[in-house]
Amino acid sequence: MADGTQTFIFSFGPLSGLTDIANIAVIGNLYADNDDRNPYFQTFTTGVIVNNVIYNAARYAIEVNWIPDEWAGKNVRPENARVAVVGNAVIQGPNTAHTLAAVSRKGDVYLEEHLAYSR
Repeated sequence: MADGTQTFIFSFGPLSGLTDIANIAVIGNLYADNDDRNPYFQTFTTGVIVNNVIYNAARYAIEVNWIPDEWAGKNVRPENARVAVVGNAVIQGPNTAHTLAAVSRKGDVYLEEHLAYSR
């Protein structure tokens, strides 16, 4: 997914965010020049992110996270996403901060053979 649009803003977050879905496979994709359209696994979600190339990520390369405020007042205790991240390449571009984490925030992540390339 290259140049993912931010035209549509939803109260539940970006279109690429997954919540409460099991066994998602994100395999063999090119993500280029994106802000919020890279892989994003949220609470209760399980899956794999394998053999993808992520170029010029602006906010995050791969995000595994959930926002506590979204669960306030609900009778459900959120659980971390459980994700295997294997064999991906993150390549910095002109919009990528040098401090950008390849996998960010909170979740249960198995990480193997994940490559990060700087400019």
